Amino acid sequence: MSRNNFGNGRLNFTNMIMKHAPILLLFLPLFASAAPSILELQQALNKPILEEGVALEEVRTFIERRVPEVPEIKDPEEWKKYAAKLRKDMLEKVVFSGSLAPFWKNQKPTVIY
Repeated sequence: MSRNNFGNGRLNFTNMIMKHAPILLLFLPLFASAAPSILELQQALNKPILEEGVALEEVRTFIERRVPEVPEIKDPEEWKKYAAKLRKDMLEKVVFSGSLAPFWKNQKPTVIY
């Protein structure tokens, strides 16, 4: 019977640890001394990542490029026309987009109790 490394996983891992334990023990003090203190962690976490207002400005820029500007309309009939067109466009481009949209767009609504 030939032996391979694919036998009992726990046994192989335990054997590997036992075989390399002296080497691991030599490096253990290096890992322990490299850990930052609580004070160092607190100081690092207190530093701001972004300058004040950067995130808000990025969100504003992102949204302004995607949301159409609403024209100034004074006539109610013109506003109704604009609102109907905007509603139609939003439904087609946003709500009814995707591969399954034609399926659920044409379904009759049902009430489930």
